Order: sequence, then structure tokens, then C-alpha cells
Amino acid sequence: MKKSVLRPGRAILQPGQPHQVVRGTVPLTRPDNGPPAPTSNGRSASFIWCHWGNNALTTAGQETTRLVRAMRGYDHKVLLKHNQTPGWIDFSEADERNADVMRPPTPANFTDELVRLAQEGYVIDIYIFAHGYSDGFTGSTGTFHDGANVTGSRIRDLPAAAGLRALPIRMVYQTQCDAAALNDDWRAAGAKASTGARDTQYYPVRFGRFIDDWHDGDAFGPAATRAVTTAMRTAAQSYILADALATRGSWGSCPMGKTVLGKGDCAREYHTRRQQMNTWQDGLSGKENMNRSSTMLVSGNRTLTKSSMALTW
Repeated sequence: MKKSVLRPGRAILQPGQPHQVVRGTVPLTRPDNGPPAPTSNGRSASFIWCHWGNNALTTAGQETTRLVRAMRGYDHKVLLKHNQTPGWIDFSEADERNADVMRPPTPANFTDELVRLAQEGYVIDIYIFAHGYSDGFTGSTGTFHDGANVTGSRIRDLPAAAGLRALPIRMVYQTQCDAAALNDDWRAAGAKASTGARDTQYYPVRFGRFIDDWHDGDAFGPAATRAVTTAMRTAAQSYILADALATRGSWGSCPMGKTVLGKGDCAREYHTRRQQMNTWQDGLSGKENMNRSSTMLVSGNRTLTKSSMALTW
């Protein structure tokens, strides 16, 4: 599976390559009627999925994400992630030390751990760090570079796997590309609210701002959709210019005086071919399309906060 070198975002598949899905042994049909989720008794859990499956250098850079920030203040922390980077350059060791459970990011473990959290009565917040596509996000078979995606249907089938009417998911924050396409699947599984990018996600680093606001008590909707900072945009745009230059053989090039951040055919070619943007708008510049594509769309209860525990499913 070919991945974009840009960032935690979209998984790029070769033409004709099927999405590989590995299903667990749990039943994947939703019951017509099931019991409600157990009451939480004030307990919350953080469920973190992290798998990009990039090369060693890119993976080392992605290890700076500091997933431990998504564990603060939770009673139970689950981390599905490969411990891939050597310790001497591993910036994520705090993530691994603070997790109560750490397992490989396989689709079967995805289902098993979410089912366990639901059956044990936790209110669950979910954080996804992966490459994405319109019907899922990247995982593994248990080996780092072997892909096995989590699909929208697997998400929808979580209640059936748990034998519950719905899973007690409070919110889902997704950093992958095309993540908004899964909002309805998460809501069908029980999530009170879910957010993700409209299309290609050029600013996944906005997670840092979101998680600080979430911990500080801000409502989910405003925290998720708050505009990225000028510094975030500048860093991403600088990377895009460098990436466009380095990869021009695969998508084309811009004529003198034009860049992929401006308007014109070369900007469209780069973003739709190299970055696989599906919603390019001809009347907008490359910068404007990046901003539009990365817009976080929210489904569900925008007023939820981290202290919202009196919820029913």
C-alpha cells in the first residue's frame, strides 16, 4: 500500500488495489434489540488508535505527536499502536508508559478493546491517528507494514459485537483524511459526537489545540472546528511547496511564476493527483482549497464537554 509522504492523512492505493479488511471472530450483524450500555459510574476511558505504517524516518517524526496528551484525566487508557521506533529516538515512550493497555492496531483488536470498554461500563472518548480514505482508516495485520484497514461497516457493527444497543462513546476525534465520511458510522455505533476532515487533511497538528481546549472544558464543536493558527498554516504550506518540487515527476510542474499554493492548472494537478483531494474548487487558490479540504465537520452534540458524564445509550 503506497502512502502519502505528507502527513498523517490519506492512504494512497495503487489503481485497482482492493482495500484489505481483516474481520475478527465476533458477529458482525447488528441486533434489532439489545440492552443499553452499562452505567459508567463516573468512569471514562481514552481509546487511541495510531497506525500510519510509513517508513522509519517518517514514523520517527510522527512519534512526536505525543499521544499521552489524549490520556490525561481518564480512568483507563487503551493504546493500539506498534512500538516501532528504537528507544533512543522514540519520542513516544511516555505514551506507551502511560497506557493501561497497549496492543497492535489490528481490526480485531479494535473491536475487542472497544467491546471490552463498553461492557465494563466506561464512557469512551476515541482518538484516531492514521491515514484515511472514504470508507476507513489504516491499521495492520499485526506486523507494522502489513495493512489491514478498519472500515465503516466494522464501526457500525460494534454494538452487535458487544451485544448492546449502542456503545457508550462520548466523542470521536479523527486526524486522518476523509474522516468526516465516517461520522455517520460512528454515530450509528453510539457516538454522541464525531468530527473529521472534509477531504485531505493538511493540518493534523491542530489536534494539539483541540486536546488542550477539550481538557480545559471547552465544548466539543467549537474545540474541534476552531481555526488553525497562522503558524500551522505556514508550516504546512512550506511543506507543500517542498513536496511539490520533490515529486514533480509524478504529477507535473508549475510554469514560471506559479506555485501549487496559487490558482491554476498546476495547483489543481498537484492537489488532486499527489494529495488526492476529491473536492477541489476551481475558483479557489491552492491555499484556499487546503483550508476548505481540512475543515473539520462535526456530527452530533456540539455542546458536549469532557465533564459530560450523565449520558445514556
